Amino acid sequence: MIRSESISSSWIEGIRESPRSIAIAQIADDGASHNVSSVIRNVDAMKEAIELLGVGVWTHEDVLGIHHDFLPWHRLGYRAAQVWIGGSNKFNADYAGPPHELVHPGREDLLNYANTSGDSPVVQAAIIYAQFETIHPFEDGNGRVGRALFHGILKRAGPCGRWRDPPVHGAAR
Repeated sequence: MIRSESISSSWIEGIRESPRSIAIAQIADDGASHNVSSVIRNVDAMKEAIELLGVGVWTHEDVLGIHHDFLPWHRLGYRAAQVWIGGSNKFNADYAGPPHELVHPGREDLLNYANTSGDSPVVQAAIIYAQFETIHPFEDGNGRVGRALFHGILKRAGPCGRWRDPPVHGAAR
């Protein structure tokens, strides 16, 4: 399922590779194309993100590290400029993220909710995903990181869909 999600995510970004070509490259490991390698990197980054987020308290370093794993060529850090989706500027865009000055308070609120909410994991995952995509804290890669956060909440909830234990600050990762 993670491979399927990564392939679909890559299609959104204009990288069109078939599940078959990805599976063959993962088995053969013999110099796959740039696009195939990109999808495989997304698969690996998503697996690592879910494992990391599946335990303990989430930090900004976790989110930044996950973003870096998906897009290692981007500068490390949250955005410092206006972003938008579609259109040629923020005025005719399909969506314009909040001004970069509001990214910090938004991400603080998101992590506080992720680490302290008593909501059901499905509700919490949906709210975190929607809030993250609304904040749009990165210039690129927000969808991939947002989906990792969604899956991380569900992983942290365990197989029964409930908190095994609340996240603990300072827990070993």
